Amino acid sequence: MIAILFETQRVYGKEPEQLKSLVLLFQMTLADYNWQQVEGAFKVFVTRSNEMPTPFDVVDLIERGGKPPLERALYIGIQKKDACDRTSAEWDYMKDYEHFNLTGKHRKQF
Repeated sequence: MIAILFETQRVYGKEPEQLKSLVLLFQMTLADYNWQQVEGAFKVFVTRSNEMPTPFDVVDLIERGGKPPLERALYIGIQKKDACDRTSAEWDYMKDYEHFNLTGKHRKQF
C-alpha cells in the first residue's frame, strides 16, 4: 500500500530509494493497529488529500475514528463563539483539542 501511495500521491523531495525506510517507519508506527484500522485510515486519507500521508496522519485518523485532524484555527473560531451558541459537536471538538494538547493522546471515542 505504501508503494502504491508513493507512486501515485504527491511526494516532495523523496527519492525511490527512500521507499524502504518509509515502509519500515510505517510498519513500526502502525504495528499496534489491526489491518482493518490501517487500511480504513489510508482509504479516508486518499479521499481527502493527494499528498503522501505521514505515519502521524494515519495514526491520527485511526485514533480520531476517521474525523479530520484537530486544527488550532478551528478551535479558536469555536472558542470565539458565545458558549450558548456552540453546538454539542463544537463542545466535543474543543474537549478533543484541549485533551490532545494536554496529554498528547486523543480522547477515547464512545
